[in-house]
Amino acid sequence: DGGLEFARGGNSPGFNYLLPDIRFLQPHIKRIKAMFITHGHLDHIGALKNLVPALGFPPIYGAPFTIAMIKKGFEEAGLKNKVQFFTVNPDAGKMANVGVFKYEFFRVNHTIPDSCGVYIETPSARIMHMGDYKVEFFPRIDKPANLANYARIASRGIDILLQETTNSARQEWTTSETKVTGELKQLIQEARERVIVGNFSTLISRIQDIVTIAQELGRTVLINGRSMVDCVAISREIGYLKCKEGVIKPLDKKTMESIPESKQIIITTGAQGEEFGGLNNISRGDHPTISIKPSDTIILSSSIIPGNEKSVQAMKDNIARTGAKIVHYRTSEVFIHSTGHGNRGEIEWLHKKLKPKFFIPIHGSHYMLRLHAELAYGLGMKEDEVVIADNGSIVDIIDNGEKIFRSE
Repeated sequence: DGGLEFARGGNSPGFNYLLPDIRFLQPHIKRIKAMFITHGHLDHIGALKNLVPALGFPPIYGAPFTIAMIKKGFEEAGLKNKVQFFTVNPDAGKMANVGVFKYEFFRVNHTIPDSCGVYIETPSARIMHMGDYKVEFFPRIDKPANLANYARIASRGIDILLQETTNSARQEWTTSETKVTGELKQLIQEARERVIVGNFSTLISRIQDIVTIAQELGRTVLINGRSMVDCVAISREIGYLKCKEGVIKPLDKKTMESIPESKQIIITTGAQGEEFGGLNNISRGDHPTISIKPSDTIILSSSIIPGNEKSVQAMKDNIARTGAKIVHYRTSEVFIHSTGHGNRGEIEWLHKKLKPKFFIPIHGSHYMLRLHAELAYGLGMKEDEVVIADNGSIVDIIDNGEKIFRSE
């Protein structure tokens, strides 16, 4: 993947975002055959417009929604026609070739459509990269988790497993998105007047739920925030977001004045308190069209990304000063958010099912990586079979896949 990290607080003064260090790859540009992208979140695709030119414009492979999101970014950067895009079918269940490599994309569940893991056979190792995932049996848009498919791929023998570690400290299994759907509907039914929902722009299943609820309750959905508008447009274009004509309308002064506030649902970006995010602009009174009123119900339908706690609290304080009702996933009696990252239950189940020879925990703080490694040790793996790496680390596979170690 090729994601960016947004600069936070005093860690990176003067910078908006950080890019991956690709100096190790640059001497090998002519040997790079492709980039395989697991899903369309910015921490996985946001740096591609910077990285791809620096790596000689290798072709990009991904599932339909992922490729659509990447193309949008490349079009804005004037690079769309310089890159070959290959859209893969994650349900094909068969391998293909790129150079000396064999690969297979397989579907996983996450908080964005078309999330994938990737199985890759190199001349010396069979590698399974799970991507960002949870085990969801009742998804709103994607297909249910196919545990038998994971087992089919694992039957080839997994030399190296790369598995995310975000929720390695959380016990049990994740809660299904279906629980969120019913309780969101209850909140919106109980709202006196206008409802404003802060949500991730790529959480299309949640947006679909809100649109469906709006249809049932005779409300109109208004979309706020550039990335939210783009994601909704892409989702409707490729058929992942469905609604009756007129349920979603443009957010402008004339349209809003024509709809009673008791019939409005505004879905907006900025639930993480981003400086220029939609909901933060609204909370500060900086939005040209929306002003929060005491009769409004504000639903923060997302968890707080670590590092955003202070900015989210400041935004909530601004909203609270207006007298509006705030419903947050940690203070609500109802369940209005479900994580997209597997808890310890899913993590442990996958280890037992996949039985990898070597293991690299990924995608989490170093503390989380260590927790995940300890889980692997508890399931019988030895310390020399687990590599704990930091961002920018180089992991070497030698002796035809018999040894693996962190070299930098």
